[in-house]
Amino acid sequence: MRKNGSNLISFKQYRVGDLCVFIVLAIIAELVCYFAQFWFPSAAFYTLNLMLPLITLVIVRWGWWGVILAACEGVLYAAIRGGGWQSYLITIIGNAAIAVELLLIRMIKEERLYKHWYWAFLVTLAGWTAMNLVRACLSAIFYKSFLVQLETAFGFSDCGLLALVMGEIIILVCRRLDGLFENQKSYLLRLKKEREEESRRDTFGDEPIDLDEETLSILKKHDDMF
Repeated sequence: MRKNGSNLISFKQYRVGDLCVFIVLAIIAELVCYFAQFWFPSAAFYTLNLMLPLITLVIVRWGWWGVILAACEGVLYAAIRGGGWQSYLITIIGNAAIAVELLLIRMIKEERLYKHWYWAFLVTLAGWTAMNLVRACLSAIFYKSFLVQLETAFGFSDCGLLALVMGEIIILVCRRLDGLFENQKSYLLRLKKEREEESRRDTFGDEPIDLDEETLSILKKHDDMF
């Protein structure tokens, strides 16, 4: 894509393209999770949802856009399962509860999130806990008792413990890849700074100048003249 005759794209174009990639991945993951129970009926108990790591990545990269994508994913989740309006309400609001990740990220410094694995682990855990807790509360209002809903949400459902384990593994792997688990504004600014530093080194070099004693003596005498 060109802009003003160059090969560069604007920041908004970059963000739209990046979000589109994650939207496609989220749709594919949701459809595979749903249809896997029909493709492999004997292993349907082990189907899991990959929404957690995908939305967490988007939240880290783009902030509130990840929460919006999570709510939209809730619409898709309810739609393909044919639920009533209660199901839409549960999944949309429940998914939006992942916004707690954004609040935690803003409470800690970005460097901590990128450099220390346990912050990434805790942020993902907080998002998973918030989503399932809100879903359980809403489900208890419309359907069964709260304890039953808690057991379902935090058990071996498609968004339960297996989803958490897989999500944590994916996030811990992604944080090892440069720029993937990082706010994209900060990432692009860091790249710009690194390229400028590299260009400066190519132009001026970064090797220290080694002066012998005679040269140092001459320079000191020259300095004393002024």
